[in-house]
Amino acid sequence: KRQVKVSLVPYIPPLINISIVPSEILQNQSLRIFANVTDRSGSGIAWVKINVTRPSSGNIDSANMIFINSSGNLTRWYIDYPNKTGNQTWGETLERGVYNITVYASDNIGNEESKNDSFIVKIKLVVLASTLSDNSRLNK
Repeated sequence: KRQVKVSLVPYIPPLINISIVPSEILQNQSLRIFANVTDRSGSGIAWVKINVTRPSSGNIDSANMIFINSSGNLTRWYIDYPNKTGNQTWGETLERGVYNITVYASDNIGNEESKNDSFIVKIKLVVLASTLSDNSRLNK
């Protein structure tokens, strides 16, 4: 008699929750993006990645998120945007508008999931005051 062993691998993708701190910034400022990823298959989380799509140009900045910690089946990840490390720069916030983000996560058996969110970059106003004459009251 021949025995066949069958292993069932559950297709239960990770659960992703995103938070962005702060969710609105001025041009050239930075923010931190957090991802809480719940492993629902019991296999562990293999990786968490992020894409940030800039509003005007449509350029996409991609990176691996940084592991913070885990508690049970919940893992926490983050990334700073933009991120300047040494002479390397990842991302920029010069363009005004809505930046769309997608966080991707995979567990150790290949179940993948993604979740979308966004943040806003507002114009940074610089006000300069000057006069047309050197003889103005402001200059005396």
